[in-house]
Amino acid sequence: MKSYSNNSTRSINFLKDVIIRRLDDFLQKENKAGFSFPTIELETDQSALHNFFLKYEPNIHEFTILVLALMPHVVPNFLDTIIKQYLPNGGDFAEIGGVKGANHRGTIPTGETALFIIAGNDIFRRMHASQYFSADHFFARDNILSLETVRDGEPRMSGKIILHQDYVDLFTTGSTIKPTFGPDFPAGKSGPLNRPEDRLPGSRQSRHRRRTSEPAPPTGAGSVS
Repeated sequence: MKSYSNNSTRSINFLKDVIIRRLDDFLQKENKAGFSFPTIELETDQSALHNFFLKYEPNIHEFTILVLALMPHVVPNFLDTIIKQYLPNGGDFAEIGGVKGANHRGTIPTGETALFIIAGNDIFRRMHASQYFSADHFFARDNILSLETVRDGEPRMSGKIILHQDYVDLFTTGSTIKPTFGPDFPAGKSGPLNRPEDRLPGSRQSRHRRRTSEPAPPTGAGSVS
């Protein structure tokens, strides 16, 4: 499980850094240069996370959303611990969104959480980032993650980000009951995806670590807030 642990730890630390940078910028704390995404590099291995990276080549926003959706399943108090640093006496932080579950005691990220982390309070960028939850994005198209349906009249982005169970299993244990990468994923495979025969079809095994980058800003957007 070493490969899973290394890339999972890198991903968790990346997301924590992103959120802290966003909060520092939003609250104007110790960040005179404005917000920017840190670099994320994944080790080249045969872990499910790296295979996902090879297949979909997510940009840094998509990768942020994916890791954010995974957090309640691996670090239940992830968001609460970070927010507590900024609100030591408690209180609501409406901008970052999030909801409590029926059984889960930690904060579960919502679409609003993702938009805040990616775009701060920049309305144009927030609207652009909402495309990651559209029906034609690969997240929805390949049944990877989605937003929970909310009651009539509630903002769609207030729905919980739901990482579908096959992917929860895949990223946390390396195993899944059935294939989850679509029709071109090795049919009938189950169990650990850490063998040469479990490589994604068409993927290239790089000798270098895989890096993701930020997409170009939408036309007409100002600086990230």
